[in-house]
Amino acid sequence: MGGDTTDSLAARATRGDRDAFRRLVASEARLLLAVAYRYCGDWDTAADLCQETWLQVHARFDDYDPGRPFRPWLRAVHRRTCLQHLRRPSVRRERPTPTDVLYGLLESDPAPDPLTRLAADDLVAHVRRGLAVLPPRQQEVLAAVDLEQDDPAETAARLGMSWATLRTTLHFARKRLAESLRRLEVET
Repeated sequence: MGGDTTDSLAARATRGDRDAFRRLVASEARLLLAVAYRYCGDWDTAADLCQETWLQVHARFDDYDPGRPFRPWLRAVHRRTCLQHLRRPSVRRERPTPTDVLYGLLESDPAPDPLTRLAADDLVAHVRRGLAVLPPRQQEVLAAVDLEQDDPAETAARLGMSWATLRTTLHFARKRLAESLRRLEVET
């Protein structure tokens, strides 16, 4: 049983196998935590979002088709959970805290100076505010393809849209995000 795949664990979990569900949670925990952190920039909030995702998964197992891969379905549930969190008015009003993820992008300077850190904080805040104004479908497509690096064809299939529709939605999401970021830059 040590070689169970994610799909076989999910199939067993849908039939009420608690051990399979525990193993499924353990096998996917790191990935979900990393994705949630990329959305919110706070490890405690990310852990809460993961817990909420697993509650949603458990409650919605009837919606899962064991004949299809589990991970894309799980990631869609998780993405919706994270996006719902970002849409909450209390979350939008908060100024995001600095994120280790963004600082990790500054690998050329392992100890950025305070001005670089401040610029990174502002960039994170601007991007989050820009994402918050996108329609939910555009947020979902942009998050899947650009933030989570999901395969666009798989994303289109999972969302029930054609490849052309996904490309168009992604184009308009990127365009609206860029416009929003330009407006935010002018305001600050």
